[in-house]
Amino acid sequence: MTQTIPSTSKRPMEMFLSTLLGVLLNLVKIALLITLATVTIFSPPLLGAFYPMLAFYPFQENLIPVAIGPYKCETLTFPGPRNTSLCAWYYKNPGATRVIMVSHGNAGNMSHRAKLAEHLLNAGCSVFMYDYGGYGNSTGSPSPDAVCQDGLVAYDYLCNKLAYAPQQIVIYGESIGGAVASYITAHREPAALIIQSGFLSLPDIAKEKFAPFKLFPNALFYQPHMSNLDALQQQHPPLLIMHGVQDRVIPFRHGEQLAAAASKPVTFVPLTRSGHNDTYIADAQLFDQSLKEFLNSLAPSN
Repeated sequence: MTQTIPSTSKRPMEMFLSTLLGVLLNLVKIALLITLATVTIFSPPLLGAFYPMLAFYPFQENLIPVAIGPYKCETLTFPGPRNTSLCAWYYKNPGATRVIMVSHGNAGNMSHRAKLAEHLLNAGCSVFMYDYGGYGNSTGSPSPDAVCQDGLVAYDYLCNKLAYAPQQIVIYGESIGGAVASYITAHREPAALIIQSGFLSLPDIAKEKFAPFKLFPNALFYQPHMSNLDALQQQHPPLLIMHGVQDRVIPFRHGEQLAAAASKPVTFVPLTRSGHNDTYIADAQLFDQSLKEFLNSLAPSN
């Protein structure tokens, strides 16, 4: 009688597959742990305390007033929110009935916008520029909520102390200052709004700059969202949006989408040669022409 011996040829293969499966499962576990750690570490709620460091780059220094041609600069200081003190530069244009209030971008301070003030003065308006808390001579520190509140206080100072009526005030916002300008316009009644190089919202631009943020819905981001998109879809005064086609900081599509979504009236001007910080230099002629045409289209201010 012949005895059959069971084959053991499959055992090494079974052992190999079992080992491989174990390794793969361990790799999946590690990947899940890394993903969970990444989501936790970079979640907007956890990073909320670091938002000011990520979004604002203030230059705090003792500013020396800058005269622009025949226009003298008056330095103004007034109480801000949260027991702070805000500083502004006021250029009075003789004969002008309108004033343009400038909310600047996230870096530097108002002294770096002297060239912008020159273009605004040449458009036939007086100019009121101010620094958020933590910028220039202004005390305090910036945050999304703080700069919006600073903007409201500056607007009220312009009305109450410099005696401008709302129909004489044009709000101008540059970059992140565009969102401050939108916020002011949503809570006050200026004659017009100008947004230069603005973003859709802070969460939108944050997701573009930092890939892990794309994992989170906007609802989890630090409030306020500084959303131009939300503000401009509501009723607003005449609106001019200008954006550099070559902008690599806040891409041109942000300006395009804002103009497309905004309620009327809105004028959109693509600045074909401009990036983010050179709009009134690289496209000076188009910038000046568009600004003057927009201002001339407004209802009389007196």
